[in-house]
Amino acid sequence: SGRDPDPDPQLTHVRARRGLFSLILLSLSPFIASLAARELHAEKKWADGVVVAVAGMTAATAAALG
Repeated sequence: SGRDPDPDPQLTHVRARRGLFSLILLSLSPFIASLAARELHAEKKWADGVVVAVAGMTAATAAALG
């Protein structure tokens, strides 16, 4: 038995868009992280910065996934 069809097509559309957003975010994450690390490394605070950046991206991804 397959999944029940979604009664609300608008909801399906929103879910699809959230999924797409999170995919884009995840694919950009390494690029963003390396960019942030490079910037923060210049300031000799890269470790703290990377932790903050990763935490921020994780929170954004969680929010996108609902």
